[in-house]
Amino acid sequence: MKNWTIGKRVSILCALLISFIVICGAVAVIGLLNISSNLREIATRSVPALEELSKIQGGVLEARGSTLMMAVPGMGNVKALQKQRMAKIHAYVSANFKSYESGITDPQDRRQFDALHTAVEQYFAMCENFRVLATDNKVPDAVNLYSTTGHTAYTAMKKAMAAEVKFNNERAAQQLAAGSRAMRHAIELMSWLAFGAFLGGCILAYIVIKGINESLRHSVNEVAAFAQQARGAADQLAASSNQLATGSSEQAATLEETSASSHQISAMTTRNAENATAASRLMAEVDTRMTEAGTRLEAMVESMSAIDSSSRKIGSIMKVIDEIAFQTNLLALNAAVEAARAGEAGAGFAVVADEVRALAQRCAEAARNTSSLIEESVTNAKVGTERIEGVTSVIHSVAGHAARVRNVVDEVSAGAQEQDRGNQQIKSALEALEMMTQTTAATAEESAAASAQLQAQAKAMEAVVIDLSVLVQ
Repeated sequence: MKNWTIGKRVSILCALLISFIVICGAVAVIGLLNISSNLREIATRSVPALEELSKIQGGVLEARGSTLMMAVPGMGNVKALQKQRMAKIHAYVSANFKSYESGITDPQDRRQFDALHTAVEQYFAMCENFRVLATDNKVPDAVNLYSTTGHTAYTAMKKAMAAEVKFNNERAAQQLAAGSRAMRHAIELMSWLAFGAFLGGCILAYIVIKGINESLRHSVNEVAAFAQQARGAADQLAASSNQLATGSSEQAATLEETSASSHQISAMTTRNAENATAASRLMAEVDTRMTEAGTRLEAMVESMSAIDSSSRKIGSIMKVIDEIAFQTNLLALNAAVEAARAGEAGAGFAVVADEVRALAQRCAEAARNTSSLIEESVTNAKVGTERIEGVTSVIHSVAGHAARVRNVVDEVSAGAQEQDRGNQQIKSALEALEMMTQTTAATAEESAAASAQLQAQAKAMEAVVIDLSVLVQ
């Protein structure tokens, strides 16, 4: 319970008091329900039962009077209507019997009701016999019947009626007594509960208030100690804040000078990076041009090789032409020999053979000349190809050196750019540090002001602690 909050303690106290009130209310409601049940039983059963018994008794008395009137001389008109009158009385009594019977729940009530009903029916049967005798002018016999059988039936009816009335009166008295007992018990229980609630509430209130006072007293002592510590800490914080503000101002001035120097270095590094980037672009262009020249020389070498191959093919063709010319010359000689043998008949053919031989000789000579030219062209093409291959080798070598130079320039450019980024980072770091220093200086000044406020609040807290101490003592 020592660790409970004040709100929890008060809530539990209120909950207990409310519980006592609810219990008292429940007891009162239960008592009222019991009383209501008993009164309802009296109102719905006992009182109506007594009323119905009274009606039955009234009907029997009316039947008795009407029956005795028939024994009086000169009552002829009464005798004529007696049968109808008795039928109405009997129906009236029977209706009340049925109404009473519908509410019977007790075995004793059932037995007494049956005895009463039997006695009344016997009495009405005697009355009917009396009416018949009186109507037949047998009055002495009728009087004798009434004095014997009628008296016995009427006495039994009165006895049974008295028993039923007594039973219903006793039942009503029991219900009333039960209601009174329920009310008395409810009042006693509510009184004890109210006393217990009052006593328990006082005890709980004392315990809760005592616990709250002890908790508040302990809290006040702790707050007092904390207020003293807070005041000492505020004094130390104020001194530290003043020193921090002075140091931050000096550091801000130094960082401002360092930042200016860093700006100059950053500008120079940026220019170097730009120059290195331009040199890298130029070397890339030179490398591209050298690669293009090498590609074109390789294409030229391939073209010279194709020319050499074509020249060799032409030489082969010229050899074929030379052989054809030689064969043609032989054929022309054979034709001339055959023409000479023919004499005059072959003279014309001999002329043609001479022309063919001359043409074959010219073709052979032209083929030899062309072969010489082709061999010379092949030789020249071979020499040109060798020279171009040498130039191509030189260009490839130059391109390789240019690529290495480009790599070196790229590395220099990358280093310059990296150096520029490093300088930019240093510049940004210095600017951030300068801003942080300025912020620190401003914060130190604010801390000094806050320390002053904290000192004032600590003094105010000490005053509040004194007031609380007065309340809980």
